[in-house]
Amino acid sequence: MPKNPDFHRFFKDFKPDSTIFDNYDYLAPSHQPQNLINREKQIEKIWKELTYALIRNSIPQNFFLYGLPGTGKTCTIKYPLQKVIQWSEVQDLQCPILFYNNCAIYNTPFRILRELCRCLGTEIPRTGISTDDAFSRFLGAINRYKQLHLIIILDELDLFFKNKVAANEFFYKLIRFPSADKTSIQISLIGITNDLLLKDSFDSRIMSSLSPIEIYFPPYSALELQEILYQRANAFKPDVLDFGVIEFIAAYLAQKDGDARKLINILRTAGELADKAQDPKVLETHARLAIKKFAEVQKTEIIASLPIQSKKILQAIQNMQKKQSNSITGNVYNEYVRLCQDNHPILSLRHFNNHIKKLEKLNLINTERLYRGKRGNTRKISFYFS
Repeated sequence: MPKNPDFHRFFKDFKPDSTIFDNYDYLAPSHQPQNLINREKQIEKIWKELTYALIRNSIPQNFFLYGLPGTGKTCTIKYPLQKVIQWSEVQDLQCPILFYNNCAIYNTPFRILRELCRCLGTEIPRTGISTDDAFSRFLGAINRYKQLHLIIILDELDLFFKNKVAANEFFYKLIRFPSADKTSIQISLIGITNDLLLKDSFDSRIMSSLSPIEIYFPPYSALELQEILYQRANAFKPDVLDFGVIEFIAAYLAQKDGDARKLINILRTAGELADKAQDPKVLETHARLAIKKFAEVQKTEIIASLPIQSKKILQAIQNMQKKQSNSITGNVYNEYVRLCQDNHPILSLRHFNNHIKKLEKLNLINTERLYRGKRGNTRKISFYFS
């Protein structure tokens, strides 16, 4: 019979002050550094445009921020906006009101309008009124201000455009709102998205009216990722990070996609692994384990989101490897057909090969081209987690 864990020994050995962390919050996803590095050009552009509009009381600029996930878009927009508010207070100027919405949470016009009204001190019910009524109440809320500069930030904007018609109607009304004195009520729109082609989803009239300043965020280089990690290294006590750990993690992510969020997540996980093992230093061994753990979680999430046909193909490949059979294209396809024949439609061989290519791009499988002379060419397919 297995013994229960020795909790008494665990608590005896565990000492709260023995942790290798000094300030764990530095590695939290919500942490906003006081000095945002490697995005100085983007910050300066946003800062200059917004402060100019405040000083001159002129029509504010709209912005679209583009870039792959983890390239610092959200942090970059929040940083200068905080500085603009602080500066406007010192200069005794009209302080702008910020409204931030992540469209992964509130992704319909009604829900966004409801949160906008709440930001302006007006409550509207969750149900019982239409989107048009909600918009009317929003107009009533902003027209109560003698002077207002409202900055609306819509993060993950591509999720809002799942209903393209409703999204375009929302923007059309917003940029043409009726106000008794439009010079005293100014609205800036800031859209943040990972989709570089999202602007094609906008109606041409709306895009013309918005005339946004487009700011692109390229992936971080290996050197930039190192600098970000050195900044976050303050989360640990002095001399805890072993030599080369930061460079190793940065090099790995630079080869992948330059995602700073993943970068910080891996460093945090490596630190937690060392801390739980009560090791005095974070070594490259911990970093490798953290990367492996992160990759496994990521692959699991990708597989869970795949269509059923792709999952059946992966199952067929896995079955072939378990049987130690020759997993060439034809054999894998026959196994896939066997798995689908009772419950699911069967793809043609051409569409099957298209799915194979997509799975390879996702790094879920490997393919190796085999040249078999007169019998023609084929591919050997293997299933793996890298």
